[in-house]
Formats: sequence, C-alpha cells, structure tokens
Amino acid sequence: MMSGTRLPIRILRYELTVAIGLGCAVLPVPALAQTAAPVDDLIKQLQGEIRSVQKHYETEIRNIQKQHESEIRNLQRQLDDLKAAQAAPKPAPAGRRIPNRSPQ
Repeated sequence: MMSGTRLPIRILRYELTVAIGLGCAVLPVPALAQTAAPVDDLIKQLQGEIRSVQKHYETEIRNIQKQHESEIRNLQRQLDDLKAAQAAPKPAPAGRRIPNRSPQ
C-alpha cells in the first residue's frame, strides 16, 4: 500500500464528456430504445395537454370577445337613444303659460 498523501482525482469536462459518450456508445441499441419510448410518450402527452390548454384559451377569448361586442352594441343603442331624446323638441315647462294669440 502506498503511504503518504493521497492525490485528488480530477476529471476534466472533456474527459467526462468522452467517458459518457463512450458509455452510451457501448450500450446495446435495445437499451437506448427502451429509454426513448417513455420520453417520446411523455413528449406526446405534454404536446396534447398544450393543445388542450390552447383550445381552452381560444374558446375563452372568443367568449370574452362576444361579451364585449354585445356590451358595445348595448352601449351604442343607449347612446343612440340619448341622442334621439336630445334632438327631439322639448315640451314647454309646466309652470309657464303660453299666451293665447288670437288671429287678427
């Protein structure tokens, strides 16, 4: 046995990358395929959920737009009614008498 100080083990990034690459290279192809299928399934599931959420929000946005359009139409009707009422001839005040003119 070696007596004295122990030398630290250093792994450089490049060496680690090469080691991982070689480790993956020696894995049998079926082992890689077994790990890829669940990942693919998970990706497909997440994509489906994303599409579902997008459809939900598109529907919500359409509903909100319809509500706003309806509110705008109602406000426009109210504005038109107010303008019509403002343009109509005003009746004489109730407390005042209009002099009766007789034809001469």
